[in-house]
Formats: sequence, structure tokens, C-alpha cells
Amino acid sequence: MDRCPARVRKDVVKIPSTLEVDVEDITEEVQHIHFIKPLLLSEVLQMEEALPVRAEILEGPSSLAVFKNDWIARLQKGQQIQIHGKGCAWKVLASARKGTRHFLLSSAYQGRFRRRPREFTTAYELAASLQAGQRLRVVVTQDCEGHEEDMPSLSVGDRLEVRCLLQASTSTTVLLCNRSSIEEEEGEESEELMLPLDLRGSFVEEMCDSKKYSLAEILEQLPLPCDVKVVAKDPSLTRDMLSSFSALRLEVRVTEPFLVSSFCEEPNKSFEIPPRWLDMSLFFTEEPVHPQAPSTDWSRVEELKEPFYYHLLKQLPGSSAPPPPRPPRRKEAVGKAGLRTAKATGPEKAKPPSLAVSKSPLSQKTRSPFIARSTPNEYSMHLRLQRASQPSKTPKDKGEATMVLCSLHSSSPFKPQQKPPQPTAGLETSDSDHDYETVDEDLQKTICKMQTVFPF
Repeated sequence: MDRCPARVRKDVVKIPSTLEVDVEDITEEVQHIHFIKPLLLSEVLQMEEALPVRAEILEGPSSLAVFKNDWIARLQKGQQIQIHGKGCAWKVLASARKGTRHFLLSSAYQGRFRRRPREFTTAYELAASLQAGQRLRVVVTQDCEGHEEDMPSLSVGDRLEVRCLLQASTSTTVLLCNRSSIEEEEGEESEELMLPLDLRGSFVEEMCDSKKYSLAEILEQLPLPCDVKVVAKDPSLTRDMLSSFSALRLEVRVTEPFLVSSFCEEPNKSFEIPPRWLDMSLFFTEEPVHPQAPSTDWSRVEELKEPFYYHLLKQLPGSSAPPPPRPPRRKEAVGKAGLRTAKATGPEKAKPPSLAVSKSPLSQKTRSPFIARSTPNEYSMHLRLQRASQPSKTPKDKGEATMVLCSLHSSSPFKPQQKPPQPTAGLETSDSDHDYETVDEDLQKTICKMQTVFPF
């Protein structure tokens, strides 16, 4: 019997009544042709009475960015698969504590786990880990001080018992804890602390549990999230990748429906397809199904791709928790920021302290510290020539020197040249504004040349 998968479409074809067509009955002539019915994998999920069944893929999944495995790339057009039924195993979302690798663990996973103490870096993480009826005790492993004066500091070795959240003011929420030190005796009372949620530090959960758990026992006896380590591999897996991690965080239980399937050429190896994550088009064939159930499960440990992991977190219940609070701005930082803004937008730079001698406004603005240091007489001829002969480091210094010369020409009367003051032997002074410099012979020659260029 021939099949006719070509020119078929899933949606209904609507022919308008105004269209003039000729209809001819060819039922007797096409008895050997089998018209297929395209289905979506999400529709097969609701047809449990038709399973198990063999099917052929018409169009592969629209998105392959879900799992990192070998079988997902084989779900292409023309591939025949056998759908055994709806999976009854639940899943657990897990992540490596250090790194960006994420996994889906099946309830059929036979490895054994041992609890690991949880690590926290902020007071907000401590508050988020509080569970009703559960006590959380941590040990401080790093000294930390708050940015507010009234906030207590924490030292290495302090033991905290996290109690509850308190509303300190209309807009501030704090974490109430009891602190006790390792040196304190058991009979002494602990100190109450109120920690801001933005406090950063290093905290390790205080626990003593060496029991080995199965995945089902963890979900029954321990609250999630929970940090664990694989201490016994799954014997049914050729390579158990979970045993290579020092710690895993079991985050949340996933109740997504799956379809247990296998490739027709490998009927003993099954995998689980999530129809809502990997939907595709297929049709049922009339070929017989494999009678025996698969003996190997490829989906006991599935590694997720990182973009899909964050997409999945948004869909899971409880993932819409508010983000951690932003720490308040420090007063010192605000003051420094304001000072930088004033410097950036101000019309001029800050000037050195003015001398006791009164000066004209123009000379005060254009006078540099070098001029004030060289000689006490700012109108001397030696000063003007010495300043003009100094090499300018930046264009700004050059323009400043030009402004000095122009202002002296325009505002000061002609004065005869004065000899530069010579330093007196043995004269010591503590005033740096009246230190004198010795003029060498090269500078004297330069002064003579400048006198010929700038006649006064």
C-alpha cells in the first residue's frame, strides 16, 4: 500500500462557496493509497490509549537548544521512532556549585548522595534559605564590617542562628540572628544581631550528617535547595558525569510530562522526550511495535544548555522571587562624587592659597606656583624674561605664560631692569614662598637675547 505524505497539511482547507469547482469521486480508484494524518507530539501526549505505536517524523523539533546529548540530533525528517508510553519518572533540576553546568536527574537515577554544607555570600541568601520549621545555623568564615556605623561587625568563627526577617523601618528589612562565639560556653546567652540584607560576607552552614541518601530520600527528608555530593555512582550508566563534581545543588523538582521513546533500529535503548519543550510533527505507521520494554535509559542524567536552564527557571513555581536589594550608597562615596562633579563642571581649577599681599584679579588668576616661588616681586623684568624662557610642558602652560606677559605689558608701567637677587650665604628660612634661585650663565645669555627681541 502506498502512502501519500506529500501535499498534506495539518490545518483544514477551506474552499469558499463562490469558487466554481468540479468535484469527481475517485474513491474506487485510490483504494491502494493511504492518506496520513499529521500529528504534533504534544497531541500524542493526550492519546495514551493509542500507545505504544510506531511513528515517522515529518518535521524535527523547531528548537534543539535544550539538551546536550547524542539522540536529540537524530530527531530529523524520515526518522522512525517507537513511542512506548507516558513517562512516570519525575525530575530534579541540579546545578554544579562552581561552574555553569546544569542537569535534569531522573527519579530512576540509582546513585547515592551525601549532604554538603551550603555556602552563602550575602545576608539575602541566608534569608532566602529560611524554611518554615527548619533551623539554619551558619559559621562566619571571613571578617566583614558594615558600611553603617550602627551595624555590628562579624569575625571569623562567629556562629549565627538565622531566625526571621524584621521590618526595621518603612523601607528597610533586616535579618534577625543570634550570635555566639566558639569560645563562649554553652550556658551563656547569645547576642541578637540585625543584619542588613545587602551585607556581604562568607558563611558556611553548620551541619553534621554523614548519611547516604538516594534521590527519593532527599526529596522526602530534606528541603530544597540542598547541596550534595555523589558518593556512589549509578551502576547502570557507562559514565556517571555527576561523580566528577565536588558538590551539586539540587534546586527544585520538575513535574514536566515526558514520552518514553526509542529508535526503531535500537529498540532496547530508550530516551524521554518532553513534548512541550521539543514539539515536532509526525504520523503513525501501521508497522508492528517492539514487544519488549527498553532495558537502557539514556535520560537518567540529561545535561541542559545554559540558555534553556534560565528559561526553565522562569517557568518553575517560586522563580518570580524579587531580586536581592541594592546596597545603599555610602556617605563618603556620595561626598567624593559631588567633589568630582564640582571639579569637572567648575569654570576653573582650585587655586593655591593666596598670599597676604594684595594683587590684581588678573594676576591672581594667571599666576602659577612657579612664579610665586621664584621671586617676591611679580612685576620685575627678570621674572618676565625668566618665565618666557621656561619650556612649556603643555599647550595650557604656554597659553598661561602668554597671558602673564600680555597682562604685564598692558597693566604695569615701564620699570628699569633690576638685578636678580643673589642668595645670602648661611641664610636659612622656613618660608618656601621666599626661596630664591641662582641664575646661571646660560640663563643670563638667554635674558640678553630676549631683551633684544622684546625692547621695553
